[in-house]
Parts: sequence; structure tokens; C-alpha cells
Amino acid sequence: MDSSGPAKRIPLRVLLIEDSEFDARVIVSLLRSGGYDVTSQRVETAAAMRAALASQNWDILFSDHQMPDFDAARALEVLQESGRDLPFIIVSGGIGEATAVALMKAGAHDFLMKGDLGRLVPATNRELREARNRAERRASEMRYRRLWEASPDAILMMDPAGAIAFVNPAAEEVFGFPAGTLVGRNFRSLLTDESAAAFPENEPWPHPDAGAPPLIELTARGAGQRPRHHGGRLLGHGNAGAPMARRVPPRHYRAPCR
Repeated sequence: MDSSGPAKRIPLRVLLIEDSEFDARVIVSLLRSGGYDVTSQRVETAAAMRAALASQNWDILFSDHQMPDFDAARALEVLQESGRDLPFIIVSGGIGEATAVALMKAGAHDFLMKGDLGRLVPATNRELREARNRAERRASEMRYRRLWEASPDAILMMDPAGAIAFVNPAAEEVFGFPAGTLVGRNFRSLLTDESAAAFPENEPWPHPDAGAPPLIELTARGAGQRPRHHGGRLLGHGNAGAPMARRVPPRHYRAPCR
């Protein structure tokens, strides 16, 4: 005898941008058949959508492409204006390939034809999973940012070309420049001539899997100051493959003076 009982249904809050109540019910029914405990609301104007987004948290949005007073492109804009990162799936009775591609490039996550909703549940599963992954990455980045901002060491993140994208407050003390003036500057400008030779301007930064990260010497010149030398190490790649450099304690290196 099976005592496990029925599988627990997954709560799912669904916002439907749809002028057809029947079509909205079809989507909800399929989601329930796929194991979801659905709470839904249907809207068909921009004002109603804004009010719904403000009234509670949603897990996923499904939007018809063309409605009398609204469409998927404008619905996507309303979602983006809200600042929420939610799965947005277009469910349309007829949409051209060029239009579908344009909407995907604008930020829609998938599109389905109303006459063929066999992918509805798998697409929902995938996009919910991807949304969770994005939220976890944002939370992780925020934790690292708080750690970096509190660190007594100067931490810099660069894009693959070496342009500084982020510095923490300690960078101002270490390099002798206001932290804001370092952002956008090329990291090579902080290297001694000997160290800069290891990072040619037209070559990408070394990948962290290429071997031990090179030791580099960081040099900053403040107004009216003699050059200051600091040891540093290219620790690896941060967000989107961006290299990250961090000052290391003086005992870890010898820094020649010019």
C-alpha cells in the first residue's frame, strides 16, 4: 500500500496579460495539471498591470501578443519599468517570426503558440529555475560587494580590456586617488613599466585557469606625492569574466622604488 500520498503541489502566482478569459483559464488549467497550485489574476491594460504588480509579488507572467488596448511589447516595458526580474512568456494565437525575435531581444523569455501549448509547463519550469538562479547570483554579488566595501585591502574589478569597473573604499587610501576617479581608468595606468609589460594593451587578461595568477606591482601617483608602490595579485575573474586585483600585505612582496 502506498502511504506516500499525493505529490505536493507547488504554489505559483501567475499574472496573465490576456483579454480572453477562456484563454487565461486554459493556461491556468495546464499549469495545474503540471503540478502547480496556481493563484492567478488577469489584466488587459497597462494601468491594471501596474496596479497588479504593485499589489503583490508574482512568480511569472504570461502575455498575449495583441489585445484591443494593450500588447506584449508594452506589457514587457511595464514589467521592466517596475524593476522586477520575472519570467515573461508570450502566449499568442498568431505572431510573426520577426516580431517574436524582436520581443525576445527586448527581454521576453519565451513565446508559445496558443494552438500548441505542449511546452507550457516545461517552459514554466525552466524559466522559474532561471529566475531563481539570477536571484541567487544577485544575492551572492551583494554579499561580496558588502565584504569588498568593508575590506581594508584595495579591491578592483576590471573588464576584459582592463578598464576598472568597480573599486572599494580602501582603494582611495591605497592608491592615493578618490575612488570615483579610478572607475573607467585602465588598470595598466597603475602598473610600473616592468609590470605593465606583462599585460600588453591589445591582449586579453589571462584566464584564471591558465595557471598561477601573476604577481603585479601597482603604482599610483597622487598630486605632489612621490610614487607609491603596492604589491598585488590578479586573483581571478569576477562577474562576466572580469579580472579582479587585490592588494596583498607588504610581507608578501618586495616593491622596488623608482
